[in-house]
Parts: sequence; structure tokens; C-alpha cells
Amino acid sequence: MESPLARKDGRLRWALDLAVLIIGLVFFSRFEYDWVRHRIIDTQTVQWAGLSLAFVVCAIFALIGMIGRPREREERIHREEVWFSLIAFLIVATQYLLRTESPWLLYAWIMAVSVRCAGFICNWQPRLSSMPIALGMIAAMAIVVTGIHVRIQMFLWESMSLGYHDIGLFARALHSAAEGNGLWVDSLGRSILGEHAFVAAWALVPFCRLGFDPLTLLILAGPLALNGTSVIIAWYVCRRFESAVAGLIAGAAWLLLPMHGCLIIAHGYGFHESYVAVPLIAWGLASALLGRYRLAAAILLASMLVREDIALTVGAWGAYVWLVEKRKAVGAATLLIALAYFALAVFVIVPAYRGGPYPHLGFHFQDSMTSAATAVGINLSFLATLLMPMALLPLRSMKLAAVSLPAIAETMLTRNPELHNIGFQYYVPAMVVLFFAALEGWRTMVRGVNAPVRHGPGHALLGAALLGGIYLGVGPWTNNPVRPFANPTLVASFDAVQALRERIPPSATVTASYRIAAHFLDARQLWTTANDDLGDVIVVHDADVIDERHPREALTRALRTGSYAPIYADYQLVALSKLPGDHSIADRLQSRNLPADVPAVRLEIGEGIEVAAMLARPIPSEQRIRVSVLWRAAGPIARDLRFGLTLGDARWGPFYFAKGAYPSNAWQAGWYYRDDLLIEASAPQLLRVRELRPVLLE
Repeated sequence: MESPLARKDGRLRWALDLAVLIIGLVFFSRFEYDWVRHRIIDTQTVQWAGLSLAFVVCAIFALIGMIGRPREREERIHREEVWFSLIAFLIVATQYLLRTESPWLLYAWIMAVSVRCAGFICNWQPRLSSMPIALGMIAAMAIVVTGIHVRIQMFLWESMSLGYHDIGLFARALHSAAEGNGLWVDSLGRSILGEHAFVAAWALVPFCRLGFDPLTLLILAGPLALNGTSVIIAWYVCRRFESAVAGLIAGAAWLLLPMHGCLIIAHGYGFHESYVAVPLIAWGLASALLGRYRLAAAILLASMLVREDIALTVGAWGAYVWLVEKRKAVGAATLLIALAYFALAVFVIVPAYRGGPYPHLGFHFQDSMTSAATAVGINLSFLATLLMPMALLPLRSMKLAAVSLPAIAETMLTRNPELHNIGFQYYVPAMVVLFFAALEGWRTMVRGVNAPVRHGPGHALLGAALLGGIYLGVGPWTNNPVRPFANPTLVASFDAVQALRERIPPSATVTASYRIAAHFLDARQLWTTANDDLGDVIVVHDADVIDERHPREALTRALRTGSYAPIYADYQLVALSKLPGDHSIADRLQSRNLPADVPAVRLEIGEGIEVAAMLARPIPSEQRIRVSVLWRAAGPIARDLRFGLTLGDARWGPFYFAKGAYPSNAWQAGWYYRDDLLIEASAPQLLRVRELRPVLLE
């Protein structure tokens, strides 16, 4: 029987652990994690979203400490647990003193806290013996997380942050296939299969033929595939460990991994085909570890139809089964089939649809954008963000973890440092393999150990996934809020874009800039401003740049044909159309004669542009100045220029001419182009309104 002194000593240790945990949670809640550049940023303020979830964890920790049933443990184990609390505190103190942007102290703190909490939670002896209940709980959690991830993608779409690549390309391919035109993408000039061997895309086409919007289907498919895999994992662990509690822990840990939120955002690319392979890879690995190797091989071979590079992971699994599990026939056959399919996809399938050689063997593997030393640091940090949220447990099952090497190598060998992180999809197969290696690592650590001690590594896995999700992930429950991923100057109104979309008939063809194109996926034909093709309607935003060609070049090319006129312009978002309809905006922005309401002047401002008329009227009640300017081309104009307004030391602008609708290098001789601006001004500036002057700006 435990003595009062021992009980008091245990409560004291519990209180100290809780204090250390709270100090660390509050301190690190000030930091946001930049997973692209592998650094932490001190915001100088507490991030309440992540801290709120962290405090829920503290409450559970405190409750377990108060009601948990202590176990008889050696004093040595007590001392080791105290050491982890001390290490966690010293890490916080070191970060406070150094104030470094390096994330390594954060990584170390997460690991120390996860291990300490796992040791303490082993006092708790949960009673759950029903596998259906455990699976039902995980399924409910998966539905909630999927809903959050869908909302994140809708936010990105509404904030012009969901790009045409890659989700738009896939949506256009499904749209074309549903209409009987194959997986054709107009902007590529070929089938989507000419990019990657996404043969499994045909499985999604029947849903589109039933009326599902392709974009909505893909927005839902990614989160469903990533989060629905938690049910497969929970089922597998329930069977493998013969414990519903273990299944619940494993499924919850998968859902909490920080990778999912980062992949959902995916640098603004949205859906990637590799997400669809996640449940297949998990099902295949689970089947193999439960002894059903032939079924596992069939499932994993089917996953190759999602993307050709997954064949490398499947081949690595075949080699593992052959050399480690000694299943020579299944392993060798899987390895050979996987390598043969990879060669078939790279040298036959993709080139056949592309009309040229496979492009990705050299893509991203060319000139380095960073030094060798920096590349090593980035790669080590990338590996840490893969392994640390899994409590480093994959290292306990290294042979199985080695199956992940092809996918990890594909990420680490790219020369673009912005791809060496958990937000870019090359590593996705490795994430699944490493998680199963973590589960096997957990199992090897507790063989022959009775409950509840055998759940200790699982608690560490759950804690590391939770803390990793809070501090390294992206989402409403993390330290890293979801923000628009587009260029900060891309301030186009979602309502304005949707209003334009409603004005354009389904029979029209559209050319649009990169992120704007994602809002016109149901057009009869759709090109981006990287193409030479000009649709019936052209919609661009000057900051919507991803390809080398500037989006406003499409406006210049269209206006020079003489067939287009503006239907919308707000200086940044511009739409031109050659369809019959309301072109009244063109009459307000372009005219043959000077209007009577603006006094004529003559002022050369450079590069062939002349001010032909100008009027500035102060509005004292609003502290604004209304400015009307008419321009004309005094000579050839070589560039799409911008102007500003100056008054003493004050400057307003830059603005594109004629509300952006008529690039200056597309002006016609003999025409006048008009701008009407309402600018804010101070009281002294209102008195000096006659000194206002237009100037050219870069």
C-alpha cells in the first residue's frame, strides 16, 4: 500500500510537471512556424487558437493526475521522468535567452514534453474493449477534421489563394472527361496524363457525370483521403495490438499530425493526386503487417495508378517483403512489376499523351537555389518535422521505415528549397510508411508488457502528434492561422469575380490569370495568361503572377486586335470581352473627343504620354479630392506604364491608366483615355489642390 509520504511526493511531482508544461505552452504559443523556410517567428503576442487547445490538454493532464491510479514503479523511472521535465524547462529558458529563429529547440521541447506526458498518462487505465466503438469515435473525429479542412480550402478559394495549378488543372480534366473529351486540359494543350500518369482520375469521372462539380469534388476528396485513413489505421491497430484503446490512440494521432493541414494548403496548389493514394497505401501496409501479403501487394500495386512515382515506394516495399519478411515470391513480383510500371509510365504513357519526353526527371533537379550547407540544414529540419510528430518511433523499426526512402529522396534531392517541407506533396507516401513504422516501433517496445504500460509509446505518439499539430501545423486550432497564400497585393474582390463569372455564358471561352482562372473552371475552354490563346473573355489581375509572362500582356494583345472592349476594371482586376453585350464602361474610359466637364491642358509627363485635360476638386466634408484626368498618346508608347499624383512631398499611386482597362502600350492615336480618382487628403492639402500634378511611376 502506498504511504502518505509517497503519495505526497507523487502529487508534488505532478504539480511541478503541470507547471513546467503550462510555462512551455504559453511561451511557445508566441511563435509561428514558417514551414517553408524552417524557422520560428516571435509574434510578441500569444496565439490564442493554439493555446486554447493546449490548455485543454493541460486540463486532461491535470484530471488524470488527480484521478489516475498510480502504478508501482522503480525510483529509477521516477528520476528519469523528472529529468524530462527539467530538460523541457531548460529548453524554454534557452529559447527565451537566445531568441533564435531556428526551430530545433522547439522540436526538442515537443519531444521532451511528449515523453514526459506519456510516462504520466500511463497512470490512467482506460476501459474500452469494443473495437466498433473505437472505430466509430475515430470516424466521427475524421468527419470533424475533414469539415475543417474543407472550410480551409473554401477560404483559400474565396480569398483568391487557390491556384489554377494544380487543383484547377485536375478540375478541368474531370470537366472535360465528364463531357466525353477525355482528361483534356486546354491550357496544357493535352491530356492531364501528359503531366503525370494519374490513371486513377477516371475513377472520379462518374461522380462528375452524376452532377458533382469537379472543383468541389476535389476540395472534398483530399481531406477525405487524408483523414479517412485514420479509420484504417485504428482498425489495423485494434487487430494488431488486440486493444481498442491502442486503436483509438493511433487513429487520433494520425488525425493530429501537422502534415495534413500543410498539405491541404499545399502552397496554394490545393489538391494533389498523391492524396488519393494515402488510404490505399495504408490499407496495403496494414494488410501486409496482418499477414495478408498477396492482398497487400494487389492494393499497393493499384495505388501506382494514382501517380507514377508511387511505384518507387511500392517497389521498395516489395524489396522489404522479399529481403526482410522472406516472402520471396510476393516481394520479388511486386518489385519487378513496380519498376516495370514506373518505366512504362515514364517512357511510354506520359510521353504518348504529352507528345514529348517525360519532363520531370530534370524538373526541380537543376541549378540549386541555395548553398550546400543551407540545403543540409533544410533537409535535416524536414526530416525532423517528419519524425518528431511521430515521437521518433519510426527509428525503432528502421527496416520498415526504409521503405519511405524513395519518397523522401524525391523531396530532398530537389534543388528548390521551397519544396523541402511538409507542405509539398512529394513525400506523401513516406508519411504513411513512417507512421506504420512508428506503430511497429511502438509494438516492439512493449512486447510482453501488460496494460497500461504497453500504451506508453502510444501516448508519446499521441502527444507528439498533438503538440506537433499545434506548433508546426496549420489550421484554426494551431499557432499558425490560415492566411491568404496569394500575393498580398492580389486584392481582387471575390464578389466581383463571381459577378463576372455570372455574366459570362457557359458557351464562352476564357483566358484568365493564374488564381483568377480557378474561378472559371466551367468555361467551355479555359486558358491562362501563360498561353498565347485569347478567349472570348479575358480576366486578369496585375498581381496574379506565377508564370514568366505578366498577366496584363494578354490585355495588350487583345486590345491590339481591335475586337475587345472592357466590361470591368478597378485598376487591378480587369475584364475584356469580345462578346456582344454591355460595354458602357468602354465609353466612359475611352473617347474620340475631350469632354466638356474637364478643362483642357497640355502637359507632357514622359515616354510618349500627354495629359490632355485635368480637373481636381476638393471635397472638404470628406477630406478627399476628386481628380479627373484625360490622357493621350503623344508618340509611340513601348511599355504598360503606371502613373501617380503628387502634391508637395505627398504621393498617391501607382495606378494603371484608364482604371487598368487600357494598357498604355495598346493606346490608339487620336483617342483619349480617362481616369476618375477619389483620393484622401489632409486639410492643408485641400487648400493646395491646384498644385496637384500627375507623374509617371514604375
